[in-house]
Amino acid sequence: MVSSEKDFKCRKGQAWGAFWKLENIWKSKTTSLKLKIRIFKASCLSILLYGSETWILTQKLRNELDSFATNCYRYILGIKRLDKVPNKSIYQQVQQIPLTITADRRQLTWTGHILRSDADEPVRIYSLYEPSEQMGKARLGAHKTTFHKHIASLINDDMQLSAKEIVTMAMSERHL
Repeated sequence: MVSSEKDFKCRKGQAWGAFWKLENIWKSKTTSLKLKIRIFKASCLSILLYGSETWILTQKLRNELDSFATNCYRYILGIKRLDKVPNKSIYQQVQQIPLTITADRRQLTWTGHILRSDADEPVRIYSLYEPSEQMGKARLGAHKTTFHKHIASLINDDMQLSAKEIVTMAMSERHL
């Protein structure tokens, strides 16, 4: 299991813990939906998304991230899985966007912030680090996507951007 996956699983467990501690609020008939969503974002999503700026989100993690949110929203709305209400309808009712979009935005914002820092800052130097071929091949089962490649795919999925191009974009603040 790679570090992004480990961190996500740990955070997801903590977020579920926070969610169930507030069960009385979610079931309350007197608390407005708007307030419930604000409480959910402050108490659960802040725990879940802490550090998400550095995650490499595989499709599996993307699905789990969005699934966490929709499951919570369904519970808050009192909608059971057997009701077969589509996720799109759930998002419309709670007036929210999928968490993967939020995570992507956070990653791009954080990366842009890092790349606009001083050139001699270690976090900037290593933020888009790409190991050279001389360092050897990754071990079997190792994560094949580097953070640099992940950020490049968020910016432009059709074309692989170099680290230099990403830095240039960050400096011009076009995308990051």
